[in-house]
Amino acid sequence: MGDAGSPFGTSYSPSPEAENILGVLARDDERFLKEHDWLAALSKRETIEAGRILLGLVTNATSVDKTGREDKTDLGRRLASFMATYDQFRAEVYTEYAKLPDGLSKSVLEYAIAEVADMEGVLVLVRDSAARKKTMGATSLYTALRSLLIGRRPSTTWIGNDEMFGLPATDLRKTLFDIFVHGTADESCLASECLVAIDEIRDDYGYTDSEPRHPNIQSEVPWPQV
Repeated sequence: MGDAGSPFGTSYSPSPEAENILGVLARDDERFLKEHDWLAALSKRETIEAGRILLGLVTNATSVDKTGREDKTDLGRRLASFMATYDQFRAEVYTEYAKLPDGLSKSVLEYAIAEVADMEGVLVLVRDSAARKKTMGATSLYTALRSLLIGRRPSTTWIGNDEMFGLPATDLRKTLFDIFVHGTADESCLASECLVAIDEIRDDYGYTDSEPRHPNIQSEVPWPQV
């Protein structure tokens, strides 16, 4: 892989046309989407254009079906890598995710969103899952919450290992609580599940003393619900 005589050698080319060459290969023969060398070559480009080529192929249900696999993790992680690098690409993934019907393509995007979740990504999953009447257990929401709310740092006790710690969740909890109070029945139920999960994560990994226990005390709606 990667030799100058191979079409995948374009991953090393400085030319912006390299993405177009890789994209044409996959559009002419959608089976390229299941080829590790092709995926690796595209991922090595690390440009937003390369990410868009992959996103376009993933959102094409026919392309994904022709990969002949049900594994969403490889494609999802590659998309997540582009999302972590480019905010504009992240927003494009959110837009495409909301438009897709249930199926493998949507599952790949959901996996990517959960892998590198931010607050907007969690809310995108909440709203879309509620619209499809999904419970939290039938979504990637718990993974998304953990991605967003658990940090890692070098351990001071075990050299060479990381320790995990809780990250602030004030704005997310307040927004979810507003959805819980004012959203549709399905949105309210899912937001409540997320708030309970966040409380459990905070109990396990800690939270700052300045972060209130109640998501929005000014609402005068009790939390947790009895």
